[in-house]
Amino acid sequence: MSPKLGADVTRTDRPLSDGRTIRYYDTREQVRAANDKREKADQPGIGELRLDPLVNEWVVMAAHRQGRVFLPPKELCPLCPSTGENLTEVPENDYEVVVFDNKNPSLRLPEGDWALPDIVGPDTDKGTAAGKCEVICFTADHGQSFK
Repeated sequence: MSPKLGADVTRTDRPLSDGRTIRYYDTREQVRAANDKREKADQPGIGELRLDPLVNEWVVMAAHRQGRVFLPPKELCPLCPSTGENLTEVPENDYEVVVFDNKNPSLRLPEGDWALPDIVGPDTDKGTAAGKCEVICFTADHGQSFK
């Protein structure tokens, strides 16, 4: 059963082929199968935190994101609904609003106990970049604008 939210919005959670979660937010009755036909892909590594000794602040480093999709042509847009020719992040033919875990996140939930290393100046150890990165799409229409 999908939970009813305010303003007659229903949220439906479904798994993607690689274990991430996709969440559909609909104002009309929808059956969301989310049959992700893409091959299972390994999850990327997790970023790291490094201490910037000049300002004494943590900085996120995410070198593992260099292989991600960057500015694909419109017909290969990973945020549009899936079609027979283009299997995207959204395994449905339409949606109102959809939220899914980022395929190449800078931050990810760490395994086990997590804590920042003690700050001891320039020799401070690196830390694990912990957090959550999600993608939010407000329309299935690629050409739509907020204007």
